[in-house]
Amino acid sequence: MNVLSKVAIATIAFTTLAAPTMAASNASHAHLGHVATQWHDTPQQVGLITIAQQENQVALTHANISATKLDDLKWMKTHAAHVIHALDPSVIKKGPGHGYGLIKAAQGVQKHINIAAKQPDASQALKTHAVHVATSASNSIGWAEQALTLSQTLLTADSTSEAAALTQKIASLLSRSSTGFDANNDGGITWHAGEGGLKQSLKHTKIIMKIEKL
Repeated sequence: MNVLSKVAIATIAFTTLAAPTMAASNASHAHLGHVATQWHDTPQQVGLITIAQQENQVALTHANISATKLDDLKWMKTHAAHVIHALDPSVIKKGPGHGYGLIKAAQGVQKHINIAAKQPDASQALKTHAVHVATSASNSIGWAEQALTLSQTLLTADSTSEAAALTQKIASLLSRSSTGFDANNDGGITWHAGEGGLKQSLKHTKIIMKIEKL
């Protein structure tokens, strides 16, 4: 039995949205499509929200694997490098990620949903939920950037105790980036700053798609 089969890994149930049928003249729908269904430079040209979730899953998986041997410095450093590759492959070019990077993908989600909302043909519903998508993506970016910094620090750690503490923080941050965080302890996770993650970005992207009948 390999390590992956031994570890209970928090998973993301990401959904690739069906490609919307949209008029070529509808600029807001075009940019929504970049988020939801297709973008030209992603692996297999999937939507930015999809590749963001895929890369987050790889990073979280390896953070969790790292945490299975908190007394093994080499083990933790190996998987920290895998986390870095999934977060930003420009830092470490080879690894188990998809070669796009969570941070770049989430930044793309934020950028294109905001562009969609600024188009003259954007509906009020799109504008409203675009804020929810973008805010949650922004939260994810922040947590992922923190995880990247901690992972880079872990690579220079001299002790297992230092590396173990970093590993656990990295896993926590990547879990938040994936599914959000109940910052106010009210029993729920919203799209608001400090709470929403990629799960909430996807939720509100789907809401837009439904309202726009795409």
